[in-house]
Amino acid sequence: MKRQTLIVTVLVAFLVVTTAHGVPINPDGFDDPVLLTFDANHGHVGGPEYPDPWLDRGVRVWGYESSYGDLFVSPSANNAVICEFPEPVQRVGADVLYATSTTTQLEIYDAAGQPLEHVDGVGECFLGLDAGSPSISSARFTDLPDAWYTFPVIDNLRFEVSAPPCDAGPFMLAVGNDGYVSDGYGLRDALTSTPNWQASGTQTRVLANRRGDQIASDDVAWLSGSAGANDLAVFYYSGHAGSDIFDFSWDEPASDYLDESIGLLTGDPGLSDDDLAAALRTIDPDTALVVILDTCHAGGFVDGLDDLCTLPNAYILLSCTADESSYGGDEFSEFTEALITAITDSDGGYPADGDGDGRVTLDEWYTCALINTSGQTPQYLDTGNLGAYAVVTPEPATLLLLVAGGLGLLSGRARRRCRRRRHEPYPSSDA
Repeated sequence: MKRQTLIVTVLVAFLVVTTAHGVPINPDGFDDPVLLTFDANHGHVGGPEYPDPWLDRGVRVWGYESSYGDLFVSPSANNAVICEFPEPVQRVGADVLYATSTTTQLEIYDAAGQPLEHVDGVGECFLGLDAGSPSISSARFTDLPDAWYTFPVIDNLRFEVSAPPCDAGPFMLAVGNDGYVSDGYGLRDALTSTPNWQASGTQTRVLANRRGDQIASDDVAWLSGSAGANDLAVFYYSGHAGSDIFDFSWDEPASDYLDESIGLLTGDPGLSDDDLAAALRTIDPDTALVVILDTCHAGGFVDGLDDLCTLPNAYILLSCTADESSYGGDEFSEFTEALITAITDSDGGYPADGDGDGRVTLDEWYTCALINTSGQTPQYLDTGNLGAYAVVTPEPATLLLLVAGGLGLLSGRARRRCRRRRHEPYPSSDA
Protein backbone atom coordinates (compact mmCIF):
# COMPACT_ATOMS: atom_id res chain seq x y z
CA MET A 1 0.00 0.00 0.00
CA LYS A 2 1.02 3.62 0.00
CA ARG A 3 2.34 6.54 1.89
CA GLN A 4 1.62 9.51 -0.37
CA THR A 5 -0.81 11.59 -2.36
CA LEU A 6 -2.25 12.00 -5.84
CA ILE A 7 -3.40 15.46 -6.83
CA VAL A 8 -5.04 17.07 -9.89
CA THR A 9 -5.20 20.85 -10.04
CA VAL A 10 -6.47 23.77 -12.10
CA LEU A 11 -4.46 26.85 -11.19
CA VAL A 12 -3.64 30.41 -12.00
CA ALA A 13 -1.32 32.82 -10.31
CA PHE A 14 2.00 32.20 -8.65
CA LEU A 15 2.45 32.86 -4.99
CA VAL A 16 0.02 34.59 -2.68
CA VAL A 17 -2.84 36.15 -4.63
CA THR A 18 -3.55 39.78 -3.84
CA THR A 19 -5.74 41.71 -6.28
CA ALA A 20 -6.48 41.81 -9.98
CA HIS A 21 -3.80 44.50 -10.32
CA GLY A 22 -0.86 42.28 -9.44
CA VAL A 23 0.33 39.12 -7.75
CA PRO A 24 3.64 38.34 -6.03
CA ILE A 25 6.09 36.28 -8.07
CA ASN A 26 9.55 34.81 -7.53
CA PRO A 27 12.42 34.87 -10.05
CA ASP A 28 10.98 31.87 -11.89
CA GLY A 29 7.91 33.97 -12.71
CA PHE A 30 9.89 35.90 -15.31
CA ASP A 31 10.17 34.62 -18.88
CA ASP A 32 13.07 36.63 -20.37
CA PRO A 33 13.67 39.73 -18.21
CA VAL A 34 16.04 42.63 -18.60
CA LEU A 35 18.47 42.18 -15.69
CA LEU A 36 20.41 45.03 -14.06
CA THR A 37 23.14 44.00 -11.62
CA PHE A 38 24.26 46.95 -9.52
CA ASP A 39 27.91 46.04 -8.96
CA ALA A 40 29.54 49.40 -9.65
CA ASN A 41 29.94 52.55 -7.58
CA HIS A 42 27.55 55.19 -8.93
CA GLY A 43 27.59 57.49 -5.94
CA HIS A 44 24.43 59.14 -4.67
CA VAL A 45 21.44 59.76 -6.95
CA GLY A 46 18.75 61.57 -5.01
CA GLY A 47 16.30 62.50 -7.76
CA PRO A 48 15.40 62.13 -11.44
CA GLU A 49 17.39 65.23 -12.35
CA TYR A 50 20.67 63.39 -11.70
CA PRO A 51 22.49 61.37 -14.39
CA ASP A 52 21.31 57.77 -14.60
CA PRO A 53 23.79 55.12 -15.77
CA TRP A 54 21.01 52.64 -16.69
CA LEU A 55 19.00 54.72 -19.15
CA ASP A 56 20.54 52.78 -22.02
CA ARG A 57 18.90 49.65 -20.58
CA GLY A 58 15.46 51.21 -20.70
CA VAL A 59 14.96 52.23 -17.07
CA ARG A 60 15.58 55.32 -14.94
CA VAL A 61 16.73 54.49 -11.42
CA TRP A 62 16.99 57.14 -8.72
CA GLY A 63 16.65 57.66 -4.98
CA TYR A 64 19.65 55.60 -3.95
CA GLU A 65 23.27 55.76 -2.92
CA SER A 66 25.79 53.14 -4.02
CA SER A 67 29.07 54.07 -2.39
CA TYR A 68 29.68 50.38 -1.68
CA GLY A 69 28.79 49.11 -5.15
CA ASP A 70 25.12 48.31 -4.53
CA LEU A 71 21.92 50.34 -4.43
CA PHE A 72 21.23 51.25 -0.83
CA VAL A 73 17.74 52.47 0.02
CA SER A 74 18.97 55.87 1.09
CA PRO A 75 17.39 57.87 3.95
CA SER A 76 18.72 61.02 2.31
CA ALA A 77 16.82 60.14 -0.88
CA ASN A 78 13.31 59.73 0.57
CA ASN A 79 14.04 56.19 1.80
CA ALA A 80 13.25 54.64 -1.56
CA VAL A 81 14.78 53.31 -4.75
CA ILE A 82 12.51 54.38 -7.61
CA CYS A 83 12.51 52.75 -11.07
CA GLU A 84 10.74 54.44 -13.98
CA PHE A 85 10.17 52.61 -17.27
CA PRO A 86 9.94 54.32 -20.68
CA GLU A 87 7.12 51.93 -21.61
CA PRO A 88 4.81 50.03 -19.26
CA VAL A 89 6.08 46.61 -18.18
CA GLN A 90 4.20 43.63 -16.83
CA ARG A 91 6.63 42.28 -14.24
CA VAL A 92 9.25 43.80 -11.99
CA GLY A 93 11.32 42.48 -9.11
CA ALA A 94 14.67 42.59 -7.32
CA ASP A 95 16.71 40.96 -4.59
CA VAL A 96 16.77 42.62 -1.18
CA LEU A 97 20.13 42.14 0.54
CA TYR A 98 21.71 43.00 3.89
CA ALA A 99 18.34 43.96 5.32
CA THR A 100 18.58 41.93 8.58
CA SER A 101 15.13 42.11 10.21
CA THR A 102 13.89 45.21 8.46
CA THR A 103 10.78 45.17 6.24
CA THR A 104 11.13 46.28 2.62
CA GLN A 105 8.16 47.04 0.38
CA LEU A 106 7.83 46.91 -3.41
CA GLU A 107 4.98 49.03 -4.78
CA ILE A 108 4.03 49.34 -8.46
CA TYR A 109 2.30 52.32 -10.13
CA ASP A 110 0.45 52.88 -13.40
CA ALA A 111 1.07 55.68 -15.92
CA ALA A 112 -1.16 58.05 -13.92
CA GLY A 113 0.92 57.50 -10.81
CA GLN A 114 -1.80 55.46 -9.10
CA PRO A 115 -0.63 52.51 -6.97
CA LEU A 116 -1.56 49.12 -8.40
CA GLU A 117 -0.27 46.71 -5.78
CA HIS A 118 2.44 46.18 -3.19
CA VAL A 119 4.24 43.28 -1.54
CA ASP A 120 6.34 43.29 1.64
CA GLY A 121 9.33 41.16 2.60
CA VAL A 122 11.32 40.83 5.83
CA GLY A 123 15.09 40.57 5.79
CA GLU A 124 16.89 39.18 2.77
CA CYS A 125 14.33 38.14 0.19
CA PHE A 126 13.12 38.54 -3.38
CA LEU A 127 10.32 41.00 -4.06
CA GLY A 128 8.48 40.73 -7.37
CA LEU A 129 5.06 41.60 -8.77
CA ASP A 130 3.20 40.62 -11.95
CA ALA A 131 0.49 43.09 -12.98
CA GLY A 132 -1.12 40.62 -15.40
CA SER A 133 -0.64 43.04 -18.31
CA PRO A 134 1.94 45.69 -19.34
CA SER A 135 0.65 48.39 -16.96
CA ILE A 136 3.58 49.11 -14.61
CA SER A 137 5.13 52.51 -15.32
CA SER A 138 7.18 52.78 -12.15
CA ALA A 139 8.20 50.73 -9.12
CA ARG A 140 9.31 51.85 -5.68
CA PHE A 141 11.38 49.88 -3.15
CA THR A 142 10.93 51.37 0.33
CA ASP A 143 12.39 50.62 3.75
CA LEU A 144 9.53 50.16 6.26
CA PRO A 145 9.34 51.83 8.63
CA ASP A 146 11.64 54.72 7.73
CA ALA A 147 14.67 53.47 9.63
CA TRP A 148 17.89 55.25 8.71
CA TYR A 149 20.11 52.60 10.21
CA THR A 150 18.93 49.51 8.29
CA PHE A 151 19.94 50.38 4.70
CA PRO A 152 18.50 47.43 2.72
CA VAL A 153 20.24 46.90 -0.61
CA ILE A 154 18.42 46.44 -3.91
CA ASP A 155 20.22 44.33 -6.51
CA ASN A 156 19.51 42.24 -9.61
CA LEU A 157 16.60 44.38 -10.76
CA ARG A 158 14.59 42.60 -13.45
CA PHE A 159 11.64 43.69 -15.53
CA GLU A 160 9.87 42.56 -18.70
CA VAL A 161 6.86 43.29 -20.86
CA SER A 162 5.92 39.87 -22.23
CA ALA A 163 2.91 38.03 -20.87
CA PRO A 164 2.56 34.24 -20.75
CA PRO A 165 0.82 32.78 -23.81
CA CYS A 166 -2.95 33.02 -23.42
CA ASP A 167 -3.48 29.60 -24.99
CA ALA A 168 -1.17 27.70 -22.62
CA GLY A 169 -2.14 24.47 -20.92
CA PRO A 170 -3.45 22.11 -19.77
CA PHE A 171 -0.74 21.43 -17.20
CA MET A 172 0.18 18.37 -15.18
CA LEU A 173 2.69 17.76 -12.41
CA ALA A 174 2.92 14.13 -11.29
CA VAL A 175 5.03 12.92 -8.37
CA GLY A 176 5.51 9.23 -7.65
CA ASN A 177 7.51 8.14 -4.62
CA ASP A 178 9.02 4.83 -3.52
CA GLY A 179 8.35 2.93 -6.73
CA TYR A 180 5.07 4.54 -7.80
CA VAL A 181 6.25 6.94 -10.47
CA SER A 182 4.72 4.65 -13.10
CA ASP A 183 1.31 5.72 -11.77
CA GLY A 184 2.20 9.28 -12.74
CA TYR A 185 3.37 8.26 -16.18
CA GLY A 186 0.27 6.14 -16.71
CA LEU A 187 -2.17 8.92 -15.83
CA ARG A 188 -0.11 11.44 -17.80
CA ASP A 189 -0.18 9.20 -20.89
CA ALA A 190 -3.93 8.64 -20.58
CA LEU A 191 -4.69 12.35 -20.30
CA THR A 192 -2.36 13.42 -23.10
CA SER A 193 -4.00 10.87 -25.42
CA THR A 194 -7.27 12.84 -25.27
CA PRO A 195 -8.00 15.75 -27.68
CA ASN A 196 -7.92 18.70 -25.28
CA TRP A 197 -4.65 17.46 -23.76
CA GLN A 198 -3.01 17.44 -27.21
CA ALA A 199 -3.07 21.23 -27.47
CA SER A 200 0.24 22.91 -28.30
CA GLY A 201 0.39 24.59 -24.90
CA THR A 202 0.13 21.37 -22.88
CA GLN A 203 2.96 20.94 -20.38
CA THR A 204 3.62 17.90 -18.20
CA ARG A 205 6.28 17.02 -15.67
CA VAL A 206 6.68 13.63 -13.96
CA LEU A 207 9.02 13.41 -10.97
CA ALA A 208 10.12 10.58 -8.68
CA ASN A 209 11.12 10.40 -5.02
CA ARG A 210 10.47 13.96 -3.91
CA ARG A 211 10.68 15.03 -0.28
CA GLY A 212 7.69 16.70 1.29
CA ASP A 213 9.37 20.10 1.41
CA GLN A 214 10.22 19.87 -2.31
CA ILE A 215 6.61 19.08 -3.16
CA ALA A 216 5.31 22.01 -1.11
CA SER A 217 7.75 24.55 -2.55
CA ASP A 218 9.50 23.74 -5.83
CA ASP A 219 6.94 21.39 -7.36
CA VAL A 220 3.76 23.29 -6.54
CA ALA A 221 5.54 26.53 -7.47
CA TRP A 222 6.25 25.22 -10.98
CA LEU A 223 2.65 24.26 -11.50
CA SER A 224 1.12 27.42 -10.07
CA GLY A 225 3.64 29.54 -11.95
CA SER A 226 2.88 27.79 -15.25
CA ALA A 227 -0.91 27.63 -15.24
CA GLY A 228 -3.12 30.64 -15.77
CA ALA A 229 -6.74 31.64 -15.27
CA ASN A 230 -9.22 29.09 -16.66
CA ASP A 231 -6.43 26.60 -17.41
CA LEU A 232 -6.75 22.96 -16.42
CA ALA A 233 -3.82 21.85 -14.30
CA VAL A 234 -3.08 18.51 -12.68
CA PHE A 235 -0.90 17.88 -9.65
CA TYR A 236 -0.70 14.14 -9.01
CA TYR A 237 0.99 12.34 -6.15
CA SER A 238 1.24 8.57 -5.64
CA GLY A 239 3.09 6.85 -2.83
CA HIS A 240 2.89 5.93 0.83
CA ALA A 241 1.07 7.99 3.44
CA GLY A 242 1.11 8.01 7.20
CA SER A 243 -1.40 8.97 9.86
CA ASP A 244 1.02 9.43 12.70
CA ILE A 245 1.90 13.12 13.16
CA PHE A 246 0.50 14.62 16.36
CA ASP A 247 -1.89 17.45 15.49
CA PHE A 248 -0.44 20.44 17.34
CA SER A 249 -2.87 22.79 15.58
CA TRP A 250 -5.86 20.85 16.99
CA ASP A 251 -7.75 20.94 13.70
CA GLU A 252 -8.26 17.17 13.41
CA PRO A 253 -11.28 15.23 14.75
CA ALA A 254 -11.30 14.70 18.52
CA SER A 255 -11.24 10.94 18.01
CA ASP A 256 -7.86 11.11 16.32
CA TYR A 257 -5.57 14.11 16.99
CA LEU A 258 -3.27 12.94 14.20
CA ASP A 259 -2.35 14.60 10.90
CA GLU A 260 -1.81 12.61 7.73
CA SER A 261 1.42 13.12 5.81
CA ILE A 262 2.99 12.37 2.44
CA GLY A 263 6.63 12.09 1.45
CA LEU A 264 9.38 9.53 1.03
CA LEU A 265 8.99 6.39 3.12
CA THR A 266 12.40 6.86 4.77
CA GLY A 267 14.62 9.85 5.47
CA ASP A 268 11.87 12.44 5.10
CA PRO A 269 9.82 14.07 7.89
CA GLY A 270 7.00 14.30 5.36
CA LEU A 271 4.47 16.93 4.40
CA SER A 272 1.38 17.12 6.61
CA ASP A 273 -2.13 17.48 5.26
CA ASP A 274 -2.23 20.99 6.73
CA ASP A 275 0.98 22.03 4.94
CA LEU A 276 -0.11 20.43 1.68
CA ALA A 277 -3.34 22.42 1.84
CA ALA A 278 -1.40 25.61 2.60
CA ALA A 279 0.82 25.06 -0.46
CA LEU A 280 -2.19 24.51 -2.74
CA ARG A 281 -3.95 27.58 -1.35
CA THR A 282 -1.31 29.69 -3.10
CA ILE A 283 -3.25 28.90 -6.28
CA ASP A 284 -5.68 31.56 -7.48
CA PRO A 285 -9.07 30.80 -5.90
CA ASP A 286 -10.85 31.69 -9.14
CA THR A 287 -9.41 28.67 -10.96
CA ALA A 288 -10.75 25.13 -10.91
CA LEU A 289 -8.59 22.96 -8.69
CA VAL A 290 -8.83 19.18 -8.84
CA VAL A 291 -6.90 17.18 -6.26
CA ILE A 292 -6.42 13.41 -6.53
CA LEU A 293 -4.89 11.40 -3.69
CA ASP A 294 -4.04 7.75 -4.34
CA THR A 295 -2.69 6.72 -0.97
CA CYS A 296 -3.59 4.99 2.25
CA HIS A 297 -5.65 7.15 4.62
CA ALA A 298 -6.63 9.39 1.69
CA GLY A 299 -9.94 10.40 3.28
CA GLY A 300 -8.02 11.78 6.24
CA PHE A 301 -6.59 14.57 4.09
CA VAL A 302 -9.95 16.39 4.13
CA ASP A 303 -11.37 15.79 7.61
CA GLY A 304 -9.40 18.42 9.54
CA LEU A 305 -10.31 22.09 9.75
CA ASP A 306 -6.99 23.03 8.07
CA ASP A 307 -6.97 20.19 5.54
CA LEU A 308 -7.69 20.15 1.78
CA CYS A 309 -11.33 20.93 2.54
CA THR A 310 -10.17 24.56 2.99
CA LEU A 311 -9.36 24.89 -0.72
CA PRO A 312 -11.92 27.37 -2.07
CA ASN A 313 -12.58 25.93 -5.52
CA ALA A 314 -11.48 22.31 -5.59
CA TYR A 315 -12.64 18.89 -6.72
CA ILE A 316 -10.80 16.32 -4.60
CA LEU A 317 -10.59 12.65 -5.63
CA LEU A 318 -9.53 10.25 -2.87
CA SER A 319 -8.56 6.61 -3.36
CA CYS A 320 -10.02 5.37 -0.04
CA THR A 321 -11.47 6.44 3.30
CA ALA A 322 -9.35 7.67 6.19
CA ASP A 323 -9.18 4.25 7.83
CA GLU A 324 -8.62 2.18 4.69
CA SER A 325 -5.55 0.98 2.80
CA SER A 326 -4.98 1.91 -0.84
CA TYR A 327 -3.71 -0.98 -2.93
CA GLY A 328 -1.23 -1.30 -5.74
CA GLY A 329 -1.36 -3.57 -8.74
CA ASP A 330 0.71 -5.29 -11.39
CA GLU A 331 1.17 -2.16 -13.51
CA PHE A 332 -0.66 0.70 -11.77
CA SER A 333 -2.26 1.25 -8.39
CA GLU A 334 -5.85 0.04 -8.06
CA PHE A 335 -7.47 3.50 -8.01
CA THR A 336 -5.14 5.04 -10.57
CA GLU A 337 -5.79 2.18 -12.98
CA ALA A 338 -9.52 2.83 -12.64
CA LEU A 339 -8.97 6.52 -13.43
CA ILE A 340 -6.82 5.63 -16.46
CA THR A 341 -9.34 3.12 -17.81
CA ALA A 342 -12.19 5.62 -17.40
CA ILE A 343 -10.62 8.07 -19.90
CA THR A 344 -9.08 5.55 -22.30
CA ASP A 345 -10.90 5.51 -25.64
CA SER A 346 -12.71 2.21 -26.12
CA ASP A 347 -14.85 1.44 -29.19
CA GLY A 348 -15.08 5.10 -30.11
CA GLY A 349 -15.94 6.44 -26.66
CA TYR A 350 -14.74 6.87 -23.10
CA PRO A 351 -16.04 4.44 -20.44
CA ALA A 352 -16.65 7.38 -18.10
CA ASP A 353 -18.77 9.30 -20.63
CA GLY A 354 -22.07 8.27 -19.12
CA ASP A 355 -24.29 10.57 -21.20
CA GLY A 356 -22.47 9.97 -24.48
CA ASP A 357 -21.76 13.63 -25.23
CA GLY A 358 -18.05 13.02 -25.92
CA ARG A 359 -16.93 14.77 -22.72
CA VAL A 360 -15.85 13.32 -19.38
CA THR A 361 -16.79 15.54 -16.48
CA LEU A 362 -15.20 15.28 -13.07
CA ASP A 363 -18.37 13.73 -11.67
CA GLU A 364 -18.36 11.15 -14.45
CA TRP A 365 -14.66 10.42 -13.97
CA TYR A 366 -15.08 9.84 -10.25
CA THR A 367 -18.22 7.71 -10.65
CA CYS A 368 -16.59 5.42 -13.21
CA ALA A 369 -13.46 5.02 -11.07
CA LEU A 370 -15.59 4.29 -8.00
CA ILE A 371 -17.43 1.47 -9.78
CA ASN A 372 -14.18 -0.10 -11.02
CA THR A 373 -12.11 0.10 -7.83
CA SER A 374 -11.98 -3.03 -5.65
CA GLY A 375 -10.92 -3.56 -2.04
CA GLN A 376 -11.15 0.11 -1.04
CA THR A 377 -13.76 2.87 -1.12
CA PRO A 378 -12.93 5.96 -3.23
CA GLN A 379 -14.33 9.25 -1.99
CA TYR A 380 -14.64 12.79 -3.35
CA LEU A 381 -15.14 16.32 -2.09
CA ASP A 382 -16.30 19.21 -4.28
CA THR A 383 -15.75 22.62 -2.66
CA GLY A 384 -16.36 24.65 -5.82
CA ASN A 385 -19.32 23.08 -7.65
CA LEU A 386 -16.93 21.71 -10.27
CA GLY A 387 -18.64 18.38 -10.96
CA ALA A 388 -19.65 19.38 -14.50
CA TYR A 389 -16.17 20.63 -15.42
CA ALA A 390 -14.91 18.54 -18.37
CA VAL A 391 -11.47 17.03 -17.78
CA VAL A 392 -11.70 15.41 -21.26
CA THR A 393 -13.39 17.07 -24.22
CA PRO A 394 -13.65 16.30 -27.94
CA GLU A 395 -11.75 19.54 -28.70
CA PRO A 396 -9.33 21.75 -26.74
CA ALA A 397 -11.16 22.83 -23.62
CA THR A 398 -12.67 26.30 -23.59
CA LEU A 399 -15.72 25.40 -21.50
CA LEU A 400 -16.91 27.61 -18.67
CA LEU A 401 -17.13 26.06 -15.22
CA LEU A 402 -20.67 24.81 -14.67
CA VAL A 403 -22.48 24.50 -11.38
CA ALA A 404 -22.77 20.81 -10.57
CA GLY A 405 -21.50 18.09 -8.31
CA GLY A 406 -22.04 17.23 -4.70
CA LEU A 407 -20.17 16.65 -1.49
CA GLY A 408 -18.52 13.34 -0.60
CA LEU A 409 -18.87 13.05 3.14
CA LEU A 410 -15.83 11.44 4.68
CA SER A 411 -15.44 10.07 8.15
CA GLY A 412 -13.15 7.85 10.17
CA ARG A 413 -9.41 7.83 10.57
CA ALA A 414 -6.52 5.37 10.75
CA ARG A 415 -3.31 5.28 12.74
CA ARG A 416 -1.50 2.49 10.94
CA ARG A 417 1.07 2.88 8.19
CA CYS A 418 0.42 0.95 5.01
CA ARG A 419 2.56 -0.59 2.33
CA ARG A 420 1.65 -2.07 -1.00
CA ARG A 421 3.24 -4.22 -3.64
CA ARG A 422 5.96 -2.56 -5.64
CA HIS A 423 6.21 -2.64 -9.39
CA GLU A 424 8.98 -1.78 -11.81
CA PRO A 425 9.10 2.04 -12.09
CA TYR A 426 9.35 4.04 -15.30
CA PRO A 427 12.28 6.48 -15.74
CA SER A 428 12.61 8.78 -12.73
CA SER A 429 11.67 12.14 -14.26
CA ASP A 430 10.21 13.89 -17.26
CA ALA A 431 9.57 17.48 -18.28
